[in-house]
Amino acid sequence: MRPQAELDNLESKYAERIRAPYSLACIDEVPDPHPFMVGTAHVAAASDRHGGILGEAALCAHGCYVKGCGRPYTAHRWDTILFIRMPEPMGGFLPEDLADTLRALGDEATADGISGFAFLDPGNIHHEWREKTCGCGLYIHPTRRNPAAIHIPDCKDK
Repeated sequence: MRPQAELDNLESKYAERIRAPYSLACIDEVPDPHPFMVGTAHVAAASDRHGGILGEAALCAHGCYVKGCGRPYTAHRWDTILFIRMPEPMGGFLPEDLADTLRALGDEATADGISGFAFLDPGNIHHEWREKTCGCGLYIHPTRRNPAAIHIPDCKDK
């Protein structure tokens, strides 16, 4: 994970690059696919083989304890996402003017370690997505996809 000061610097850098009627809500870290869950086997590995230190070696000794996951520690990461506040509900597609802005930011955002963009409907606070299993932010990698061509699902009813 990145230090908060680094995220704050990125917010300062990109705040004025997102033009009205859109605005930068925040730049935050998002777990992909979810935070790695430590279980009893990790604690035992730390105790038995790693001097009691629950570090990366102990975490890599067993898979994730999230029910149905079991993926290794290395398969879990944190993506840096630029959250954009929308002036009105998106209605399914990214507006062309915002798509142009995001395309222009693509290479620079990638160089700054920004993994993608998420879009918040009016009234949503940027932490609400964390409470929804559907992941109500849509993440678009700034250089791998054409933002104008991506359908934005409506998560409010899920």
